[in-house]
Amino acid sequence: MNDDSKDFLFNPRFGYAIGNNWVIGTALTFNTGETTRKSVSSTSSSSTIEEQIIAYDAFGAALFARKYFPLGDKFSVFGELISGAIWGTNNAIFNSSQGTSSENEAKYTEYQTNLSAGLAYFPKNWLALELSTNLVSFTTGKQNQSSPNYDSFSFGLNTSSINLGVSFFLNNK
Repeated sequence: MNDDSKDFLFNPRFGYAIGNNWVIGTALTFNTGETTRKSVSSTSSSSTIEEQIIAYDAFGAALFARKYFPLGDKFSVFGELISGAIWGTNNAIFNSSQGTSSENEAKYTEYQTNLSAGLAYFPKNWLALELSTNLVSFTTGKQNQSSPNYDSFSFGLNTSSINLGVSFFLNNK
């Protein structure tokens, strides 16, 4: 089996500092990509080459609140609650060297709420380098009109999804 993936994710956030250690704001998500899987199966008389291509596009918007807990002048830990929606399309194409092919498009809507924790380093008052991960996530969604809703819930430190980020604070000098 041979897999090839391309993915682009752009997730800007715009917030406003309220009080000394709170930030509230909005987040946008743009995600597009494609995964191609090729496999070859052989028997003594023939071989079959199969290819599956899954292309996806998604757009989302959310609101967030973040609370910083300072650990001296340069470091802070933070907790963040973010909740929003994502609208997307998955397009799956299957081709076989035996002549069979199919195409399936699925549109979906997901509602997500995540609680994350992180560590921020402030080399300047207006700049933070951040490391974070999700602690609790809940997702509910629906794909197409005829399919049932789906739900997922995860709890616990997710070390397979550690995020690295940069924040700019325009109102801190």
